[in-house]
Amino acid sequence: MKGSSNAPKILHSNKNLLDNWDFTNPVNQRGQTSYTANGSDASRLYTIDRWALGNNSVKNRLVISDHKISCYLSGLYSRFYQLIPIENTLNGGKKITLSVITENVNANLNLSLEFYNSANTEIYTYDSISITDSNAENIRINGKTYKLFKVTITLTSNIGYLYCNIINLNDTSSAYSVSLIAAKLEYGEVSTLKNDLLGVSYAEELIKCKRYLYRISAAGNVHTRLFGACAGHNDTLLTTSILMPDNFRETNASPVLEISDISQFSVIKGNTEKAVTGIAVSGASDQSVPLDIYVESGGIDEGAAYLFLMKANSWIQFSKEL
Repeated sequence: MKGSSNAPKILHSNKNLLDNWDFTNPVNQRGQTSYTANGSDASRLYTIDRWALGNNSVKNRLVISDHKISCYLSGLYSRFYQLIPIENTLNGGKKITLSVITENVNANLNLSLEFYNSANTEIYTYDSISITDSNAENIRINGKTYKLFKVTITLTSNIGYLYCNIINLNDTSSAYSVSLIAAKLEYGEVSTLKNDLLGVSYAEELIKCKRYLYRISAAGNVHTRLFGACAGHNDTLLTTSILMPDNFRETNASPVLEISDISQFSVIKGNTEKAVTGIAVSGASDQSVPLDIYVESGGIDEGAAYLFLMKANSWIQFSKEL
């Protein structure tokens, strides 16, 4: 006999291949509330962790607000996207689906998937849909109606890179916008994204993001923070090594180093404090990153131990973004 049950409903969900996909509370190690790409930037400007603005224009912008992010894109092929490596050569014939949940719709933007070769120069397969009401599935989350959009492609038997895009396919200088709640990339032809928001873990997403970006920052309510120990190498140079997260991305290249205002860093030994004038990566390692630390005034004792300090709100970060 069939009847009602008080047991919780089990909702099926496929693995999400995207990192940092919950835009209601995104990982944002860079710490800005908005990101604007200008014409002098490189081909991509990273924003919230793992997501970038591409084909940069002064009108390309990402804004983080309560429980959503909003992207503003102008110019042909301007995009907000995440780059995913496809490393399995047995992908031929497998379907893969990108889906997003939006708070609004915009007829001038598209959701697209692009699969490029490993040199990132030749496209294998591509498809897109317009973000319009006619392509939307209405869904309810916590009593509110949202729009879900999805696009599916069939992968070829190749190693390469998958671009997961919100993209402007209009050759215009007007900035079109869309507000995003969540995104998902999964194998198959259906989207199970609406089931995932019930159990997202910020801590797990942060761990995944630290594979590509590791930031060390001083708290805003303290004057200085002990960064670590370093050793005098010569009159104006000290050396140290920074331990990386266990899953930090393994490549032959050194990570890209970025720091806040250099005047916020110093080294001390006893009562002597010296201003740092430069910091540089001096080698490549997957477990730790060796740094050279320069002071202008000289007087560093060779072989002596010093403390490396950061003032409040200062930061140093190591990036191995794709």
